[in-house]
Amino acid sequence: MRWDGTSWTPVSLPAAVCGDCTSILSVSADSATDIWALAQVTGGTSLLHWDGSQWQSFTTATGTLIESVTALSPASAWAVGFYGETGQVQAQTLTEHWDGNNWNVVPSPSPGGTGQDNVLTAVTATSGSDVWAAGRYGGDPANPIALHWNGSSWTSISLPVSGDKATRTSPVSISASAPGQAWVAGAFGSSTTGQYTPFAVPVPVVPDVSGDSISTATSALTAAG
Repeated sequence: MRWDGTSWTPVSLPAAVCGDCTSILSVSADSATDIWALAQVTGGTSLLHWDGSQWQSFTTATGTLIESVTALSPASAWAVGFYGETGQVQAQTLTEHWDGNNWNVVPSPSPGGTGQDNVLTAVTATSGSDVWAAGRYGGDPANPIALHWNGSSWTSISLPVSGDKATRTSPVSISASAPGQAWVAGAFGSSTTGQYTPFAVPVPVVPDVSGDSISTATSALTAAG
């Protein structure tokens, strides 16, 4: 649906992604003519692009499932999810980048390793060199995942949590509040007990230590985790 400043109006989707099993999981826009949406369809997911007049569908690869998408520009967008089969201890993180013409898989770390499920559920960005993704690995309870793209590679980022919250947290959303700074939100708890509580935490900001001595820089980086 589209908001025109006064009311919401339904907008037709491509026939290929319409049906009883279709749901829209994520939407992101950087302009009125560059919008990405994510549709869950029978057997997988489909990425949709709005050019100002219509939606175009891009089918994702077999064996992959996209969970979230974020738009930066007509030549840059990110989508995250996983490939493999969850529940069979083989799902690994999946990140894909739109270059203006095609979606391309970009290697990303799976903190839980090949022996555990690794799923990304959310992505956000402030620029092409500041992209954040969040998710979980393991079974129940799950362990939180936070990844950062610096323009050339993805790295795992430790969250400032300890104890049970470091091993029983499932992030479902991430938002970048400023370059190099983000917030992760989700649920803390376990389905074993059936009890969950809201969870939100800022992702540590990497201090600017350019020009500092090695000892000063090391101390600042260590203190920031």
